[in-house]
Amino acid sequence: MFFCDKWQELSFSDVGNADYDNFGYKVAISGDGMYMAAGADGGVNGGYAKVYAKTGTRWGMIQQINGTLSLSGGQFGWSLDLSHNGSMLAISTYNHAVYMYEFSRSSFLYELIYTTDDIGAWEVAVSGDGMVVGVTSGAISIGATIFERVGNGFQKRGRDFLEYGLEGGIGLNDNGTIAIIGDPYWSSANDTSIGRAAVFQWEKDNVDGSMQWMQMGYDIIGDAPGNYLGWWGGVSITYEGLTVAVGAEGYDRDGLTDRGLVRVYNHDSISATWKQSGIDLLGDISYDFFSMIAFSSDGLYISIGAYASNYVKVFKKMEITMK
Repeated sequence: MFFCDKWQELSFSDVGNADYDNFGYKVAISGDGMYMAAGADGGVNGGYAKVYAKTGTRWGMIQQINGTLSLSGGQFGWSLDLSHNGSMLAISTYNHAVYMYEFSRSSFLYELIYTTDDIGAWEVAVSGDGMVVGVTSGAISIGATIFERVGNGFQKRGRDFLEYGLEGGIGLNDNGTIAIIGDPYWSSANDTSIGRAAVFQWEKDNVDGSMQWMQMGYDIIGDAPGNYLGWWGGVSITYEGLTVAVGAEGYDRDGLTDRGLVRVYNHDSISATWKQSGIDLLGDISYDFFSMIAFSSDGLYISIGAYASNYVKVFKKMEITMK
């Protein structure tokens, strides 16, 4: 007898306020599975984000946070992430800044915590405890950078990831010691833009004893040219950092073009490799780009957005017994 994983779709779904809002362009779910947020960077007046709370088995919207055109020219909701208990919400605008919101009583209150003019923010991730922030870049010279909070500000933690992260996704575990970073433009010797993702751990270097970002296992690589595996919004990681999900928005199957793909992987400590958990999760039709993903902390829930088709789905991990 052995166990394997299955993902069951739940009844919840929502749509954007208007056509071409790009609702579901980025999604996030809190580590405890009680809050979810979805961005719509194409909304009028600078974009918006919707925040949802779970009561029993039902999800309901508790707040819509609106951007303005004065916020770095709009596209507010380009990227977002939630802390473990949902009390901290980070939202970025396109290629500029990161904003932090703290939940107080019944609404999220705004505070600017970090501007990224010198980096060109592409995607933002916040650790479960809200003390570490990771940013991927739209600048070729800097792929990804991770910051830790010191007092009221942030300082860089370790090196820049020059070889990963350009317009890629990023995710952090609960205390910000494990990060997954996507590299969608990675190409093999023969094929272009296959994409890849890598996982790094903040730990002591065995050589000099200094704290460094050390890679866990090997790269997770896309299947074919034009998959763009690890595109922004296309990676996520669980609370402990040993389960990750990666998306490939340009994935084709069954005659459908760019339907999108999400795969979940568990870390095998014995072989130091990443092994797929469950079946492939696929978009419904061509040009869904079904690949914008976020985990709950325990890996039991995953939300996936298909921004081109304006929908979001939530799946629950089911354990089934096989004889």
